[in-house]
Amino acid sequence: MAYTKGMESFKPPLKIYHWRNNPGGDLVVCVSSAIADIKVGALMTAVLSVSSAVNIDDIENIILREMLKRGSFVGDVAFEAFFPEIEDPIRQQAIGKGGLGFLAGETLGGYGQIGFDAMGVVPLYANFKNGLGEWQKLNWQEEKDVRPVMIRSASGKSEQLEIKVTFNKTVHNVQIFMLERHGTPVLLAYEPRIFSVLYPSKEPMTVMQYGFMGRFVVELFKTLGTAPYVLRLNEPQLLFVEVARQNDLDYFMGTGGRSILEDTAIVLTTHTAEAGALPYYDNMDWLKEHIGHDMVPDWLWKNYDGRIDMVNRLADRATVVFAVANEHKEVTKLVILPDDQENGKFYNYKTIGILNGSDEIIWKSPQLQKKEKERLEKGESISGKDLFESGKLAKQELNKYLEDLGNLGYGFSDLSRPLVGLIRRFAEYKEQLILLDLIPWICGDRFTMYTLPWGEVLPGLENNLLVGGVAADPGGTETFKRFQSLMKEVENDSKLKGKFIFLEGSGTQVMKLATQASDFWISIPRSTREACGTSDQRAAFNGHLNIATATGGPVEYIIHGINGWLIDVFKDSEYSFEDVVNMMQAPDYFSEKQEIVKAYRDGAQRLLAQYLKEASNLYYAYTEGGDARLLKMMEDSYRISHEKVSITRMAKDYKRLFEFVKKQKSMQKIDNLSDRLLEGSEHEITAELAAKGLSPDDVIMQVQYGIRGSADWQIADMDLTAAQDGRIKGALKIRPPPGDCSYTVRAFVSDMRKIDPDLGIYLCHNLPGADHMFCVPSCIFSGSPVSSSPITSLSFSHSPLLADITLEAYLPEISDRHSQRALFSTELGVFSGELFG
Repeated sequence: MAYTKGMESFKPPLKIYHWRNNPGGDLVVCVSSAIADIKVGALMTAVLSVSSAVNIDDIENIILREMLKRGSFVGDVAFEAFFPEIEDPIRQQAIGKGGLGFLAGETLGGYGQIGFDAMGVVPLYANFKNGLGEWQKLNWQEEKDVRPVMIRSASGKSEQLEIKVTFNKTVHNVQIFMLERHGTPVLLAYEPRIFSVLYPSKEPMTVMQYGFMGRFVVELFKTLGTAPYVLRLNEPQLLFVEVARQNDLDYFMGTGGRSILEDTAIVLTTHTAEAGALPYYDNMDWLKEHIGHDMVPDWLWKNYDGRIDMVNRLADRATVVFAVANEHKEVTKLVILPDDQENGKFYNYKTIGILNGSDEIIWKSPQLQKKEKERLEKGESISGKDLFESGKLAKQELNKYLEDLGNLGYGFSDLSRPLVGLIRRFAEYKEQLILLDLIPWICGDRFTMYTLPWGEVLPGLENNLLVGGVAADPGGTETFKRFQSLMKEVENDSKLKGKFIFLEGSGTQVMKLATQASDFWISIPRSTREACGTSDQRAAFNGHLNIATATGGPVEYIIHGINGWLIDVFKDSEYSFEDVVNMMQAPDYFSEKQEIVKAYRDGAQRLLAQYLKEASNLYYAYTEGGDARLLKMMEDSYRISHEKVSITRMAKDYKRLFEFVKKQKSMQKIDNLSDRLLEGSEHEITAELAAKGLSPDDVIMQVQYGIRGSADWQIADMDLTAAQDGRIKGALKIRPPPGDCSYTVRAFVSDMRKIDPDLGIYLCHNLPGADHMFCVPSCIFSGSPVSSSPITSLSFSHSPLLADITLEAYLPEISDRHSQRALFSTELGVFSGELFG
């Protein structure tokens, strides 16, 4: 604590202190009775496992070494990622499951494709767990594209980089491997005691992975000696990365040093609106037991009813929160991170939407890419016929893959049929169950009549159907098992064998073959529950047509009847968008939730059948009658997907966001705020912005002013010029209305609105309610003049001064007796005037 000398001389003594921290937030050091003559600093170093940085020149991998030398990069951290460079499907699935894993891997590759410096950080899991919960131990040394990060030791020998991480009183040696994605280095952390398996599903191992990842990421960058200017945390479960970063900042603040992560900004991505994917913890003693007291600081839970909501606490600390589609942004604002005015928590101003993308290089068939090259050499565009013929060849490749599968051994018996595909995680909200009762009709002959679940009788569609994925939650597991049972029945059912195939599992290879071969791709999650799937995008890159719920990503690029079909169950219904969001978010036992889920299932099943019928008719109209409408839709699907959902488009959007955050972080403070009266009521407001490395073109400074207490304030841009020492000076002349006028100045990055029109991240000179003031008189000479000299300024000075404010004062300098008496009426006025003198 600190206080001003002389405080004790007052009677009674004053007790006004300045404290470093709130009560309970003291720094802690352990002094052991068993250790003699040890310096506190050295002990703190040992306790907190402060890493010593390697020499960058000793790192043998060129891409990693050169990026660290450049020193300006983004860190992208995820718990899972699919990497097509890993050829073994078991090892692929060991570190990535479902859409989130695909997206993470493709994002890292997207950075490389646009030449943007970023570094991925992902665990390397020691085992694979299949859909039935069975484990398989993995040997990563056999994977040729996953290589150890080698450094030269002091003796000149090459050895694998290891990071020592102290976690919950135990020291862990983390081996660092690396994989390259289009030139982006991805650092893989191997510690089998912690990263034993992806999504262990049982506590405390799950939270131990969360906590350990936080400690590891901080120690990794300290060991590398360079920190990213932005850490993008791929999901709220990475909250403990920020906890560990703050611990590091606090430690160095207490020792007079500076954390390497002090200038690192946090960006959070949310990928879901499902409550089950947004974990919370409410037993702090249990949590401290399993991840350590240092990882459960008071700020994380004490003011929140003893509960840690991971998404809220990480959003509190993030500069920007971004959802993965515009609809998902609105869902996030409504039910995941709503503004809480009562408790002073505001998230909407920094929540944006960036539409997911996919890597077209990965997902387009080799046949199509060969045709693209031929067309490009001739200066021609891909045609619908090119797309259709490439799809036919892709069906043959898929069939060969299916025939070679040891647990299947056969493919589709008639490849001239249209192929309908759906491979994704089996989560209850994804609603694959809707499809189950339609399978006999979808695969049935066109000359046989079938009764649909709602009683309508229609001829079969004569389609092939491929369904696959992994179980992800209890409801999804039940659906998964029903498809398993149906597949077993198919083995003895000539009506469906060779027409319907169910695959257990996923992976890059099967997903590539399926999206390249399927004429029609289905995505049927509940409305507002899917943030932004990407399997539909992969099918569209190949010119195939989607039938998708009008939610998440599809509504941003699928135009109904042009490049696919949108299942819009609640269009023109009694339910508003807000109704659907809130009711879908409710617990399963709520009758409103059950009602709206049933309404979705019934409506979606009928619309799915309608659009499958339309799609099938288009297919056969082309193959049997030469009707070209199908080809035109395929051309539109190919063209629009490349424009709207490519990974390079998404990576460029990310780059713009990260550069914005970097500039925002560079704006440090607004000071030297002042005003002066010019002529009449015109005032000039000036201020300076301390902005490291920014120019006047990078920022906008604005004056907000108006009558104090009024809601009708005006905003005007200041004229900016570069000042000394990396500062930017703003000036503006205004003519405010008469009365007590308040004003303040704010600054923001000039391209903020280009990131998202709803983004509102400002650096303000002062807190709300602490605005500066000046008085604008309505008439200077009203009655007797208060002075014979003109008023030169009514503004406050910003040099050090004492302001003594009173309602009345006797001022003998005023010679006119009436004017003098107008300013005081009691002894208080006489005293005030004399005190001023």
